[in-house]
Amino acid sequence: MELFALTKSTTFIIGPVASLLGYIMEGIAKFCGLFGIENIALYIFLFTIIVNILLLPLTIKQQKYTRMNSVIQPELQAVQKKYKGKTGDQQAMQQQQAEINAIYKKYGTSPTSGCLPLLVQMPILFALYRVIYNIPAYVSDIYKIFQNVADPIMGQAGYADTINKFITDNKIATTLTTEGGTEVVRNSVVDFLYKLSSTQWTDLKGVFPALTDQIQTAAEHVSRINSFFFGINLMDAPGFRLSPALLIPVLAGVTQWISMKILQAGQPQPTGNDSAAGTMKMMNNLMPLISVFFTLTLPACIGIYWVASSVVRTVIQVIINQFLKKTDIDAMIAKNVAKQEKKLERRGKLQAQIGERANTSTKSTLYSKSNINTSSINANYSSTVNSSSSDYKNTVDIENKGFGGLFGKKNTGSTSSKSIAEKARMVNSYNEKNRK
Repeated sequence: MELFALTKSTTFIIGPVASLLGYIMEGIAKFCGLFGIENIALYIFLFTIIVNILLLPLTIKQQKYTRMNSVIQPELQAVQKKYKGKTGDQQAMQQQQAEINAIYKKYGTSPTSGCLPLLVQMPILFALYRVIYNIPAYVSDIYKIFQNVADPIMGQAGYADTINKFITDNKIATTLTTEGGTEVVRNSVVDFLYKLSSTQWTDLKGVFPALTDQIQTAAEHVSRINSFFFGINLMDAPGFRLSPALLIPVLAGVTQWISMKILQAGQPQPTGNDSAAGTMKMMNNLMPLISVFFTLTLPACIGIYWVASSVVRTVIQVIINQFLKKTDIDAMIAKNVAKQEKKLERRGKLQAQIGERANTSTKSTLYSKSNINTSSINANYSSTVNSSSSDYKNTVDIENKGFGGLFGKKNTGSTSSKSIAEKARMVNSYNEKNRK
C-alpha cells in the first residue's frame, strides 16, 4: 500500500494527526520559501523543534509523575513485601489493593496518571514519522517537483509494468496503484519517485529513455532539496560502507546517549537489585545502539530527524530539570490532593445531577399525559424513588385517593416492591381506561 494513500486516509487516529502535523510542515516550507530556502533537512529540523514544543506540557506532566512515583515507590514496595507469598489468598489480595489505593489517594495520584501523556504522544510520534517519510504528501511545493516527472511517466505506454519491475529489481519499499482515478495513480507514482536514491534516479532514465531530459531536471532539483552537509543525500541510506553519511548514525547514537543521561539526571534512580534498576540499565545501553542500527538502514532523512529530536529533547530536558529542582515535592503533593478532591467533588455533583434528571425524566414520562392530580402523584413518586427523604411520611397516599388500588395494594408507608417501570405501565393503563 502506498504511503501517500495512507497519509491522506482518515484512519482512526494516526491519519488525522498526520494531517494536522502536515499543515505544520507545509507552513514551515512556505515560511522558508519566503527567503528562497528549499531544503528538506531544514524543514525536518524546524518541524522537530515545533512538535517538541507543542508536546512540552505532556512532557512536563510525565516528568512530574515520574518524580512523584519515585516518592511513592518505597511505600508501595513495603505493602507488596507485606503481602508477599499470599497471591492465593483472595482476602489478602483485596486488602493489599485497598492499601495501595490508599497510598495513591494520599499523594493525590493514581497508577494510570503517567499513562495518559504516553497514550497521547504515541499516535503523534507515529504520525510524525509518516509525515517525514513522505513529505510530498503534505508539502505542495515538493509535490509539484515530483509531479512534473510523474505526469510524463504516466503518459508512457506500459509505464505501470515498467515501474513495478523497477521496484522489484531495486527492492524499493513501495507498491504502485493503478486503480482509483488519475489523482490516486499520480500520488502513487509520486510515492515511488520520492523513495528513489540518487543512483536510482540515474537508472530510471534507462527504463524511460524518452523522458531523459525531464527525469534529469527533476533529479537535479530533488538532489538540491535533499542535500545535506558533505554531499549527503537525505533519501540515501548510509548503509554499511565508508562514507560521510556514516556521521548520521554516529550522531544518532551519541545524541541519544546524551539525551538519556540528561533525562536520568533529573529523576531519582531505582536502587538495589530490583527489576526496575536492571531494566533501566539495559535500556540505557540498548537505545543508542538501536538508534545506530536503524539510522544505518533507513534513509538519511529519518536519521536527521533522530539526531534533531535528541538534540531538542536534551535542551528541553535541561530546562525541565532546572524547573523541577525548584519545585517543592510537598507542594506538588498538596496540589495533587487538592485537584483530586475537586475531581471527586465535581463527580459527586455530576452524579447527583444525573440522578435528579433521571428522576425528573421518569416522573415526566409517568404523568405528562395523565388527567390525575400530577402534583400529588409526583410528590409520592419522588419519595418512592428516594426512600431516604424525610418528607416520605407526609406524601399523599395515591391508592387512598380513589384510584382503585392502582399499584396492587395499599401504601403502608414503605416503598412498593414493584419496579418503577411496572408502576409506569399501571399508570398508563389507568390513563387509557379513563380516556374511554
